[in-house]
Amino acid sequence: MSRVLVIGCGGVASVAIQKCCQADEVFTELCIASRTKEKCDALVEKLKGKTKTVLTTAKVDADDVDQLIELINDYKPDLVMNIALPRIYLFIEVPFSRNATTLRICFSAFFLAL
Repeated sequence: MSRVLVIGCGGVASVAIQKCCQADEVFTELCIASRTKEKCDALVEKLKGKTKTVLTTAKVDADDVDQLIELINDYKPDLVMNIALPRIYLFIEVPFSRNATTLRICFSAFFLAL
């Protein structure tokens, strides 16, 4: 149903990703992107067999606008969840002007309620 690109794979992002995977009828495809692809791969391994969500990973430096544009153009997400550091917000919103939604994620009770 939806193709989501998640930028970030730290503590907050990991919780959000796991919660999204619990709603696998909504979040059908998820690409986890971070500077440290190994962290993304480890999270995917942890979630294997626990979700129907199709999980992929990518390496991206969210400070590099050209890398972000390339990843967004290649993956073609319906939604971008920016769960990277707050200083990254402007870099992600500038290149993302397609027919999709950019969502800033702050850790809140919303994710705990999913």
